[in-house]
Amino acid sequence: MPNRYNYQYITFDQLMASVEDEMSSFVDQGHFESDKFIDVVESCSSFLSVKINPTRTVSLKVENYGVNLPPDFKLWERGVLCNSYTETEYESQETTKTTVTTDTTTTSGGCKTCSDTEEVVSTVVTTDTQTTYDIHEQMILLLVKPHYSCDTCDKDPFHNVTEVSIERSEDGLRLSTAFQEGTILVTYTSDLTSPSNILVYNHPLVRDYYKYAIKERLLEELWLNNGTENVYRRYQLMAQKHNQSKIIAKRFVNTPDFEDFINLYKSKRRKMYNKYWKPLQP
Repeated sequence: MPNRYNYQYITFDQLMASVEDEMSSFVDQGHFESDKFIDVVESCSSFLSVKINPTRTVSLKVENYGVNLPPDFKLWERGVLCNSYTETEYESQETTKTTVTTDTTTTSGGCKTCSDTEEVVSTVVTTDTQTTYDIHEQMILLLVKPHYSCDTCDKDPFHNVTEVSIERSEDGLRLSTAFQEGTILVTYTSDLTSPSNILVYNHPLVRDYYKYAIKERLLEELWLNNGTENVYRRYQLMAQKHNQSKIIAKRFVNTPDFEDFINLYKSKRRKMYNKYWKPLQP
């Protein structure tokens, strides 16, 4: 069996382009619409347990104790409150200023007849010194309702933590917070809502399973709508190849080599967590 590390992932669009080339006659007749096969690809990925949902990190601005989550939000992984503000300190300092004045007494003739008189005046001067500090704080966001949380998200309470919850609203999912406003950084698992977000492992034994599943669905719909004998024979052939490739693909993903691939993927996720998120925890 070829080494799995020589293969990469392909997108839904790339997979469909390959199927379209092989089913060009049906494409020319207008029977091929890529979006109709998204559920087929997701079903195959779910069966193989290698469905990959992209992980995204976004900056959101909380106003009035909440913020709407992105439309493709599926599972909460972790979040942090990035709180920045300024603090000013005032310090008063007193200094004494001494002034010496001389008063000279003269006669009517303009000649000095007596000595000068000195007067010492002391004045207290107060000076205010102002110092401004920029304060930056980070606080872990703890999701208190686990329905939207993943297996690896923060569940244990920490010292520097504030609780948040996710509620469904008319505009979608909304994050409710205990603080009125602020900027938060949220990492979440996104939903596969568009074809460009679906990834398929690009190994021949796996890729064929997806392609035969798509072809079977296409020919099944054509046969149910047109009912021609030629289409029915092709549908039977694709159904047979689909079942065979399904067994082969399942065996492949259950091999130790593929388990190593999954472990490598999880290891990279742990390294990313330890590098960017673990330092934020006390």
